[in-house]
Amino acid sequence: MLKKEIEIFKTNVEDENISEELLSKIHTSFPHYSATFDLEDCDRILRIESRHKKVEIQEVIAFLMNSGHKAEVL
Repeated sequence: MLKKEIEIFKTNVEDENISEELLSKIHTSFPHYSATFDLEDCDRILRIESRHKKVEIQEVIAFLMNSGHKAEVL
């Protein structure tokens, strides 16, 4: 049994509608991830949790970059 893995990213996402759109795309592209945004945090946090496989940090960063946003691991 794999243990749960969580990665936290600092992003430049500021708009609630954009965050919802990105979450939908993340869940479609990475169905084994559970993702949430906390836009009220000063770092506009993206939290990704996976119980089935390792969170692929570079894939997540590239995914956000391709969507026109920045992300870095905290």
